[in-house]
Formats: sequence, C-alpha cells, structure tokens
Amino acid sequence: EAIGRGDPAEAAPCIDALAKLKSVGADAAIASWMQKLQAGKVPAAMQLEVLEAAQNRRENPAVAKALADYEGKLNPTDACAPFAPCLKGGDAGRGAKIFRRSELSCERCHALDFGEHAKVGPTLANLGLVRSRSSMLESIVLPQRAITAGYQNISLELKDGSSEVGRYLGEDDQVVSVEISEDDKVVEIVRIAKTTIASHRDSGSGMTEGLADKMSRRDLRDLIAFLATQRKKP
Repeated sequence: EAIGRGDPAEAAPCIDALAKLKSVGADAAIASWMQKLQAGKVPAAMQLEVLEAAQNRRENPAVAKALADYEGKLNPTDACAPFAPCLKGGDAGRGAKIFRRSELSCERCHALDFGEHAKVGPTLANLGLVRSRSSMLESIVLPQRAITAGYQNISLELKDGSSEVGRYLGEDDQVVSVEISEDDKVVEIVRIAKTTIASHRDSGSGMTEGLADKMSRRDLRDLIAFLATQRKKP
C-alpha cells in the first residue's frame, strides 16, 4: 500500500525490501517502477531506490530491458546524467558524516562557517542559498567545469628552472601573488616578480577529480542533502 501511494518516505524502504524478494511478482513490480521512472512518474526522492532495485535484479529479462531502456536514454555527453537520481531524497544527518570522511577531503578544504579559518577551498556556509542541487552535483562530478571566482589555480614556470603552483590571488604591474598550500592547508603567500616568470598557465580547480566515484550513490545523495542545508548569511 505504501508503494502504491508513492509517498517517498514510506515507499522508498518498501522498494528496498522489494528488491530483496526473489519472486516473479517482485521482479514484475520492479520492472513496472522502472517504466514509471523512464516516464518521469517516480517522485524524485525515491528514484535512486527504484534504479538500484532494478540494478540488483537485472538477471530478470523484464527488469533488464526496462533498465537498458532507461540507461539508453541518458545523454552520453552529460557526465552528471547517471547521478541525477541523487539530487533528492537524501539524509542530511548522514551527509554530515560523509562530509567529514578523511578520504574525501571535504572538511579539510572547505569551511562550513564564515568565521572559520580560511581553507584552500571556498566556504560552504551559504551554499544552499547560492547554488542549486544540480550545480552542487556538477561541482562534485566535474570540478573543472565551473570554478568559484577567486579559486582558480595557476602554474608558473620561472626562468631559473623552478616553478610555483597555487591559487591565483591577483597581480599588479610588477608581481603575481599566489597562495601556496600543502596537505590542503595554506602555508604561505608568495609574490613573484613578473621579470622572473618564463611562462604561466591556468591549472584549474584544486578540487579532487573522481570524487563521485569514491562514494556510493546513496552517500552522494546524502552529501548533497547536507550541503543544501548550508544556508548561513554573512
């Protein structure tokens, strides 16, 4: 009955339970839900449960076909498309714990309060006010696509054969200012005379590539839910 009502809070756990039932009826129900997903008739907050249920039961021909039909309609040029079911339905409390996982470096690089000590990445204190969930997902999946102003890295090759890589802070007629970090901590700001620079190039964002692949889809959904709650005002 809960699944039939389609209330995500009630139906999502039922979809999970359905995926564990090895029966013809369960497989038929999962295939039916996949068809609804493809038709855009599944609430956003339970799309991931439906998709994962189908992935877990793909040995059933009807489920496999429904899953293949869904995946075949994803835009192959959109790296974020496979992660779209992660945008809604997450648990912000679990997301806070994921944010603090050392292997992800979220907490090391980003502050959650305007009063925190400056870190190598932009503050996330007001992220939920200034960014959509889709934009948050894009930053995680494709960190080089849209870099927050003031957080562009630069690589400088100097005439003496040495080099400097860090966050570009600005320049004047004589020097280029670069923030140098080690182990995700700011260690110094160097001002390099332009007369000593042989070449330079933008080196993009310092955010880790492949971050989405270091967590499960449910972890990613929970992380986005947590980030969306960051709504402090300066």
